[in-house]
Amino acid sequence: MSQSSERLDETLGVLRDAADVGWYRPAEQYTHRPNIPLSAQIANVFGMTTSAVLRTLGSYVGGLDSPRLRELRDTFLNRGRGVPHEPDFDALPSLVHAEAALVVDVGANRGQSVRSLHLVLPSPHIVAFEPNPRLAEYIKSRYQSGVEVHNVALGRTISQLNLYIPSYGRWSWDTRASLDAEAAEAAFSEVDFWRFNRDRARVDHISVPVRALDGFDLAPDLIKVDVEGTERAVVEGALKTIARNRPVLLVEGDGAAVEDLLDGLGYRRFWWDAANAELVAGPGKLNTFLLPS
Repeated sequence: MSQSSERLDETLGVLRDAADVGWYRPAEQYTHRPNIPLSAQIANVFGMTTSAVLRTLGSYVGGLDSPRLRELRDTFLNRGRGVPHEPDFDALPSLVHAEAALVVDVGANRGQSVRSLHLVLPSPHIVAFEPNPRLAEYIKSRYQSGVEVHNVALGRTISQLNLYIPSYGRWSWDTRASLDAEAAEAAFSEVDFWRFNRDRARVDHISVPVRALDGFDLAPDLIKVDVEGTERAVVEGALKTIARNRPVLLVEGDGAAVEDLLDGLGYRRFWWDAANAELVAGPGKLNTFLLPS
Protein backbone atom coordinates (compact mmCIF):
# COMPACT_ATOMS: atom_id res chain seq x y z
CA MET A 1 0.00 0.00 0.00
CA SER A 2 1.35 3.45 -0.94
CA GLN A 3 2.00 6.16 1.65
CA SER A 4 -0.89 8.26 0.31
CA SER A 5 -3.27 5.28 0.56
CA GLU A 6 -2.12 4.63 4.10
CA ARG A 7 -2.79 8.25 5.02
CA LEU A 8 -6.27 8.11 3.49
CA ASP A 9 -7.04 4.88 5.30
CA GLU A 10 -5.82 6.40 8.55
CA THR A 11 -8.02 9.45 7.95
CA LEU A 12 -11.04 7.20 7.46
CA GLY A 13 -10.23 5.50 10.74
CA VAL A 14 -10.13 8.84 12.53
CA LEU A 15 -13.48 9.80 11.02
CA ARG A 16 -15.01 6.53 12.14
CA ASP A 17 -13.59 7.02 15.63
CA ALA A 18 -15.39 10.38 15.69
CA ALA A 19 -18.65 8.43 15.45
CA ASP A 20 -18.06 7.05 18.92
CA VAL A 21 -18.21 10.53 20.44
CA GLY A 22 -21.52 11.42 18.89
CA TRP A 23 -20.94 13.00 15.49
CA TYR A 24 -22.20 10.21 13.25
CA ARG A 25 -21.81 6.54 12.61
CA PRO A 26 -21.73 5.25 9.01
CA ALA A 27 -24.61 2.92 8.17
CA GLU A 28 -23.88 -0.81 8.05
CA GLN A 29 -23.71 -0.83 4.27
CA TYR A 30 -20.85 1.68 4.39
CA THR A 31 -18.59 -0.12 6.85
CA HIS A 32 -15.01 -0.53 5.69
CA ARG A 33 -14.33 -3.20 3.07
CA PRO A 34 -10.78 -3.44 1.71
CA ASN A 35 -11.89 -3.90 -1.89
CA ILE A 36 -13.91 -0.68 -2.00
CA PRO A 37 -11.86 2.25 -3.36
CA LEU A 38 -10.86 4.70 -0.66
CA SER A 39 -12.38 7.56 -2.66
CA ALA A 40 -15.76 5.81 -2.52
CA GLN A 41 -15.39 5.20 1.22
CA ILE A 42 -14.67 8.88 1.80
CA ALA A 43 -17.69 9.90 -0.28
CA ASN A 44 -19.92 7.55 1.73
CA VAL A 45 -18.60 8.79 5.07
CA PHE A 46 -19.07 12.38 3.89
CA GLY A 47 -22.60 11.58 2.79
CA MET A 48 -23.54 10.09 6.14
CA THR A 49 -22.07 13.08 7.97
CA THR A 50 -23.81 15.72 5.88
CA SER A 51 -27.11 13.82 6.16
CA ALA A 52 -26.99 13.85 9.97
CA VAL A 53 -26.00 17.52 10.09
CA LEU A 54 -28.61 18.51 7.49
CA ARG A 55 -31.38 16.71 9.39
CA THR A 56 -30.38 18.36 12.65
CA LEU A 57 -30.15 21.81 11.09
CA GLY A 58 -33.47 21.26 9.36
CA SER A 59 -35.08 20.38 12.67
CA TYR A 60 -34.53 24.02 13.71
CA VAL A 61 -34.80 25.81 10.36
CA GLY A 62 -37.99 25.19 8.42
CA GLY A 63 -37.88 24.30 4.73
CA LEU A 64 -34.61 22.38 4.63
CA ASP A 65 -36.55 19.13 4.33
CA SER A 66 -38.03 20.18 0.99
CA PRO A 67 -37.76 17.47 -1.69
CA ARG A 68 -35.91 19.83 -4.05
CA LEU A 69 -33.17 20.75 -1.56
CA ARG A 70 -32.67 17.12 -0.64
CA GLU A 71 -32.49 16.15 -4.30
CA LEU A 72 -29.77 18.75 -4.85
CA ARG A 73 -27.76 17.15 -2.04
CA ASP A 74 -28.31 13.70 -3.57
CA THR A 75 -27.21 15.01 -6.95
CA PHE A 76 -24.02 16.41 -5.48
CA LEU A 77 -23.15 13.21 -3.63
CA ASN A 78 -24.34 10.59 -6.11
CA ARG A 79 -25.53 11.56 -9.53
CA GLY A 80 -22.81 14.20 -9.77
CA ARG A 81 -20.38 11.28 -9.55
CA GLY A 82 -22.44 9.30 -12.08
CA VAL A 83 -23.47 6.62 -9.59
CA PRO A 84 -26.89 5.49 -8.34
CA HIS A 85 -28.03 6.37 -4.83
CA GLU A 86 -27.55 2.74 -3.73
CA PRO A 87 -24.88 0.41 -5.17
CA ASP A 88 -27.34 -2.46 -5.75
CA PHE A 89 -28.75 -0.60 -8.75
CA ASP A 90 -25.49 -1.26 -10.57
CA ALA A 91 -26.56 -4.91 -10.86
CA LEU A 92 -29.67 -4.10 -12.89
CA PRO A 93 -28.13 -3.93 -16.40
CA SER A 94 -27.14 -7.59 -16.06
CA LEU A 95 -30.60 -8.60 -14.81
CA VAL A 96 -33.07 -6.47 -16.78
CA HIS A 97 -32.57 -6.91 -20.51
CA ALA A 98 -35.69 -5.32 -22.04
CA GLU A 99 -34.81 -2.31 -24.17
CA ALA A 100 -37.61 -0.23 -22.62
CA ALA A 101 -38.10 -2.05 -19.32
CA LEU A 102 -41.28 -1.54 -17.33
CA VAL A 103 -40.27 -0.86 -13.74
CA VAL A 104 -42.63 -0.70 -10.76
CA ASP A 105 -41.23 1.53 -8.02
CA VAL A 106 -43.09 0.81 -4.78
CA GLY A 107 -42.29 3.47 -2.20
CA ALA A 108 -40.91 6.02 -4.66
CA ASN A 109 -40.41 8.69 -1.97
CA ARG A 110 -38.98 11.79 -3.68
CA GLY A 111 -37.67 9.92 -6.73
CA GLN A 112 -34.28 8.60 -5.63
CA SER A 113 -34.85 5.25 -7.37
CA VAL A 114 -36.34 6.96 -10.42
CA ARG A 115 -33.11 8.90 -10.91
CA SER A 116 -30.94 5.84 -10.30
CA LEU A 117 -32.98 3.74 -12.73
CA HIS A 118 -32.40 6.32 -15.44
CA LEU A 119 -28.69 6.11 -14.74
CA VAL A 120 -28.39 2.33 -15.13
CA LEU A 121 -31.14 1.36 -17.61
CA PRO A 122 -31.35 2.73 -21.17
CA SER A 123 -35.03 3.77 -21.52
CA PRO A 124 -37.09 2.58 -18.57
CA HIS A 125 -40.79 3.29 -18.23
CA ILE A 126 -41.39 3.70 -14.52
CA VAL A 127 -44.69 3.29 -12.68
CA ALA A 128 -44.14 4.88 -9.28
CA PHE A 129 -46.31 4.38 -6.21
CA GLU A 130 -45.95 6.95 -3.42
CA PRO A 131 -48.64 7.48 -0.75
CA ASN A 132 -47.30 10.82 0.55
CA PRO A 133 -49.14 13.49 -1.52
CA ARG A 134 -46.32 16.01 -1.13
CA LEU A 135 -43.75 13.62 -2.57
CA ALA A 136 -46.00 12.19 -5.27
CA GLU A 137 -46.64 15.71 -6.59
CA TYR A 138 -42.93 16.45 -6.51
CA ILE A 139 -42.10 13.41 -8.65
CA LYS A 140 -44.85 14.38 -11.12
CA SER A 141 -43.40 17.88 -11.40
CA ARG A 142 -39.88 16.57 -12.02
CA TYR A 143 -40.71 13.98 -14.70
CA GLN A 144 -43.05 14.99 -17.47
CA SER A 145 -42.65 11.75 -19.45
CA GLY A 146 -41.58 8.18 -18.87
CA VAL A 147 -42.75 8.20 -15.25
CA GLU A 148 -46.33 7.43 -14.23
CA VAL A 149 -47.08 8.36 -10.62
CA HIS A 150 -49.87 6.93 -8.45
CA ASN A 151 -50.51 8.70 -5.14
CA VAL A 152 -51.44 5.49 -3.30
CA ALA A 153 -49.79 2.93 -1.07
CA LEU A 154 -49.60 -0.69 -2.18
CA GLY A 155 -50.71 -3.52 0.05
CA ARG A 156 -52.66 -6.76 0.24
CA THR A 157 -56.03 -5.35 -0.81
CA ILE A 158 -58.03 -2.15 -1.27
CA SER A 159 -58.30 -0.18 1.97
CA GLN A 160 -57.62 3.13 3.69
CA LEU A 161 -54.78 3.20 6.23
CA ASN A 162 -52.63 5.67 8.13
CA LEU A 163 -49.19 6.58 6.81
CA TYR A 164 -46.94 7.26 9.81
CA ILE A 165 -44.25 9.90 9.20
CA PRO A 166 -41.39 10.36 11.69
CA SER A 167 -40.53 13.99 12.40
CA TYR A 168 -37.75 15.57 14.42
CA GLY A 169 -38.41 19.16 15.34
CA ARG A 170 -39.23 20.84 12.03
CA TRP A 171 -37.68 18.04 9.95
CA SER A 172 -40.13 15.65 8.27
CA TRP A 173 -38.23 12.38 7.85
CA ASP A 174 -40.39 11.12 5.02
CA THR A 175 -37.88 8.52 3.82
CA ARG A 176 -38.78 6.50 6.95
CA ALA A 177 -42.55 6.84 6.60
CA SER A 178 -44.45 3.57 6.93
CA LEU A 179 -47.93 2.07 7.15
CA ASP A 180 -46.53 0.28 10.21
CA ALA A 181 -46.66 2.59 13.24
CA GLU A 182 -44.01 0.61 15.12
CA ALA A 183 -41.61 0.77 12.19
CA ALA A 184 -42.00 4.54 12.00
CA GLU A 185 -41.43 4.91 15.73
CA ALA A 186 -38.32 2.72 15.54
CA ALA A 187 -36.81 4.93 12.82
CA PHE A 188 -35.34 7.36 15.32
CA SER A 189 -31.73 6.79 16.28
CA GLU A 190 -28.94 8.86 17.77
CA VAL A 191 -26.73 8.01 14.78
CA ASP A 192 -29.01 9.87 12.38
CA PHE A 193 -29.09 13.23 14.17
CA TRP A 194 -26.33 15.26 15.75
CA ARG A 195 -26.75 15.27 19.55
CA PHE A 196 -30.06 13.44 19.25
CA ASN A 197 -32.77 14.52 21.74
CA ARG A 198 -35.60 12.00 22.01
CA ASP A 199 -37.98 14.69 23.31
CA ARG A 200 -37.89 16.41 19.90
CA ALA A 201 -39.01 13.27 18.04
CA ARG A 202 -42.59 12.49 17.15
CA VAL A 203 -44.62 10.48 14.61
CA ASP A 204 -47.30 12.27 12.58
CA HIS A 205 -49.82 10.47 10.40
CA ILE A 206 -52.08 11.03 7.40
CA SER A 207 -54.78 8.79 5.94
CA VAL A 208 -53.89 7.32 2.53
CA PRO A 209 -55.59 4.99 0.03
CA VAL A 210 -54.15 1.48 -0.35
CA ARG A 211 -54.41 -0.63 -3.50
CA ALA A 212 -53.07 -4.02 -4.62
CA LEU A 213 -50.58 -4.12 -7.49
CA ASP A 214 -52.56 -6.95 -9.09
CA GLY A 215 -55.37 -4.46 -9.74
CA PHE A 216 -53.24 -2.38 -12.13
CA ASP A 217 -52.78 -5.05 -14.83
CA LEU A 218 -49.07 -4.32 -15.35
CA ALA A 219 -46.38 -6.51 -16.92
CA PRO A 220 -43.23 -5.38 -15.08
CA ASP A 221 -39.67 -6.46 -15.78
CA LEU A 222 -38.58 -5.20 -12.36
CA ILE A 223 -40.36 -4.46 -9.09
CA LYS A 224 -38.53 -2.39 -6.46
CA VAL A 225 -40.04 -2.45 -2.96
CA ASP A 226 -38.93 0.00 -0.26
CA VAL A 227 -41.82 0.43 2.17
CA GLU A 228 -40.29 0.40 5.66
CA GLY A 229 -41.69 -2.83 7.07
CA THR A 230 -44.77 -3.70 4.99
CA GLU A 231 -43.00 -5.60 2.19
CA ARG A 232 -45.00 -8.76 2.80
CA ALA A 233 -48.35 -7.05 2.27
CA VAL A 234 -47.08 -5.49 -0.97
CA VAL A 235 -45.95 -8.85 -2.36
CA GLU A 236 -49.15 -10.58 -1.26
CA GLY A 237 -51.08 -8.05 -3.31
CA ALA A 238 -48.78 -8.62 -6.31
CA LEU A 239 -48.55 -12.42 -6.47
CA LYS A 240 -50.66 -12.76 -9.63
CA THR A 241 -48.56 -10.10 -11.39
CA ILE A 242 -45.34 -11.81 -10.28
CA ALA A 243 -46.49 -15.29 -11.28
CA ARG A 244 -47.62 -14.07 -14.71
CA ASN A 245 -44.57 -11.94 -15.59
CA ARG A 246 -41.73 -13.33 -13.40
CA PRO A 247 -40.02 -9.96 -12.88
CA VAL A 248 -36.82 -9.30 -10.98
CA LEU A 249 -37.59 -8.10 -7.46
CA LEU A 250 -35.38 -5.71 -5.49
CA VAL A 251 -36.59 -5.60 -1.88
CA GLU A 252 -35.21 -3.48 0.95
CA GLY A 253 -33.53 -5.53 3.68
CA ASP A 254 -32.84 -9.24 3.66
CA GLY A 255 -36.04 -10.35 1.90
CA ALA A 256 -36.94 -12.79 4.68
CA ALA A 257 -40.46 -11.37 5.03
CA VAL A 258 -41.39 -12.39 1.47
CA GLU A 259 -39.17 -15.41 0.81
CA ASP A 260 -41.83 -18.01 1.62
CA LEU A 261 -44.38 -16.26 -0.61
CA LEU A 262 -42.07 -16.50 -3.61
CA ASP A 263 -40.41 -19.84 -2.93
CA GLY A 264 -43.19 -21.74 -4.70
CA LEU A 265 -42.69 -19.55 -7.78
CA GLY A 266 -39.05 -20.55 -7.97
CA TYR A 267 -37.56 -17.31 -6.63
CA ARG A 268 -34.28 -17.27 -4.71
CA ARG A 269 -32.46 -14.54 -2.78
CA PHE A 270 -29.21 -12.91 -3.96
CA TRP A 271 -27.14 -9.93 -2.88
CA TRP A 272 -24.93 -7.64 -4.95
CA ASP A 273 -21.24 -7.80 -4.11
CA ALA A 274 -20.26 -4.31 -5.27
CA ALA A 275 -16.57 -4.87 -4.58
CA ASN A 276 -16.42 -7.74 -7.08
CA ALA A 277 -19.38 -6.68 -9.25
CA GLU A 278 -21.19 -10.00 -8.95
CA LEU A 279 -24.37 -11.51 -7.55
CA VAL A 280 -23.97 -13.89 -4.63
CA ALA A 281 -26.57 -16.38 -3.39
CA GLY A 282 -28.12 -15.42 -0.06
CA PRO A 283 -29.75 -12.43 1.64
CA GLY A 284 -28.39 -8.89 1.41
CA LYS A 285 -28.16 -6.23 4.11
CA LEU A 286 -29.24 -3.02 2.47
CA ASN A 287 -31.33 -4.70 -0.27
CA THR A 288 -31.93 -8.21 -1.56
CA PHE A 289 -32.66 -9.40 -5.10
CA LEU A 290 -35.24 -12.13 -5.56
CA LEU A 291 -34.67 -13.78 -8.91
CA PRO A 292 -36.79 -16.38 -10.71
CA SER A 293 -35.09 -19.64 -11.62
